[in-house]
Amino acid sequence: MQLGKRISNFEFHISNCSLQFAILLLIAFPAPAPAQDAVYLSKGGGRVKVTGQIEDYGGKGLTLELSGGRTQTYPAAEVAEIETTYTAEQNAGRQAQREGRWKDALVQYQKAMETEQRRWVRRQLLARWVECYQALGEPSRAGEAFLLLVRDDPQTPYFEGIPLAWLPRQPNPQTEQLAGQWMARPEPAAVLLGASYLLTTSQRGAALDQLRKLAADPDKQIALLATAQTWRTDYAQAGDAELDRRSRMIEKLPEPLRAGSYYVLGAARLQRRQYERAALAFLHVPILYPQQRTLAAQALLDAARATEHFDQPAAARLYRELLQQYPDDQRAAAEAEQRLEEMK
Repeated sequence: MQLGKRISNFEFHISNCSLQFAILLLIAFPAPAPAQDAVYLSKGGGRVKVTGQIEDYGGKGLTLELSGGRTQTYPAAEVAEIETTYTAEQNAGRQAQREGRWKDALVQYQKAMETEQRRWVRRQLLARWVECYQALGEPSRAGEAFLLLVRDDPQTPYFEGIPLAWLPRQPNPQTEQLAGQWMARPEPAAVLLGASYLLTTSQRGAALDQLRKLAADPDKQIALLATAQTWRTDYAQAGDAELDRRSRMIEKLPEPLRAGSYYVLGAARLQRRQYERAALAFLHVPILYPQQRTLAAQALLDAARATEHFDQPAAARLYRELLQQYPDDQRAAAEAEQRLEEMK
């Protein structure tokens, strides 16, 4: 069996495949064939184009082999866009993902992993797997794929895809079991991920202890996300001044990582009957982060609930928007239909 097929089979045997073995498969491909790539860098408010062959792209930067064989490394934060050659399966996966056909996209990305030789593109494919699994409501597989990605590149530029739990829902037994394993691992990202799912289980106390420890982590992304996760436990206790402080704190997070924090802030404001401010916080999620479909659908539903208290026609429009944009979220769609019927 080809090594590429083995890593693709990770999707089907995810609960039995150790990350140590999977990471060996991730790095064991032969060297990539030469190719001409284009990289667009953010420089001084503009964009600069450089061309060559990308040797690697990760959290430490992008290494490009220029003409003549000289290599140059650019900071990851400066990389705005990459143009490279993708396989037919990768292009088909991207098209299916744009159209919301998540199962089709996942199948194509799995096929692409079987033949893709460039390690940095394989990490990109893993990030796409995480997005697809989240959209399909498979948090355990999303979490395992994300942690495999972080194991290979601890400073991954795809950290924004971390599939944390933000909604007050009980995880299924498989996810709860995996979450306990994640929280026992040494990597801060794994502990954060596991604790987020265990907050709504009998292990809530242990999860909260771990999140409080992570709030002092040197990695500011980890620390701020861990702090925001603790907010899920005190909706009723946080006063107005504290909620205003949290609102300012959210702005310290990189913009792609703010979705869950906005939802938790909205839930706290709704608890305190700050209906307009709650709706505003909730609406950040479907407007700015529609790709996080489960969270966005619930946030839009809760925004409509809050809006009912001060503008029922606007609330009805939000419910109809939910039915149009997220019909596949049966839980949120059913409640939106019920509320519209009651409002009549």
